[in-house]
Amino acid sequence: MQNNLKVLLVASEAAPFIKSGGLGDVIGSLPKALRAKGVDVRVVIPRYLSIKNEAMYGVEFLGEFDVHLQWRVQTAKILVKKGDVPIYFIENNNYFGRGGMYGHGDDNERFGFYCKAVLDMLAMLDFYAIFSLVFALTFSAPSTATSVMMCSVSFTPISSTVTTGRQALSACI
Repeated sequence: MQNNLKVLLVASEAAPFIKSGGLGDVIGSLPKALRAKGVDVRVVIPRYLSIKNEAMYGVEFLGEFDVHLQWRVQTAKILVKKGDVPIYFIENNNYFGRGGMYGHGDDNERFGFYCKAVLDMLAMLDFYAIFSLVFALTFSAPSTATSVMMCSVSFTPISSTVTTGRQALSACI
């Protein structure tokens, strides 16, 4: 069965690359089930330092661009591991080139950068359709229990909506 549905799963972890719990398990297995139903599905995760080098074998560099946060500009490098389900990695050593995935004092900034980098990355991909992105990120904030940052942004094939989506995401962050 072939359909025209396109899904981009954006998460903070995905098995077998890196996981701390259930989110990584779901993002590791759900794309395979969707692909079996004929869905064009792809996954985006951060390129953490703690992802083993063996898991990165065959990864290709797609390009890089600057991500403008209100207080600074950081470079995002985009990598892809091609396969039945392409996996995109957003690399930035300042935010993800350290031990562990969560529990850093700047997790809000790190994942704010990540969300904006994903939106900017869409222009590099040959992956345009009507779809909705849901950013579901869980992490431990310094003075609280687990925090969840979630934003949903809808897109259509018209390129001007990427700017609208970026503005909507800025309101969430």
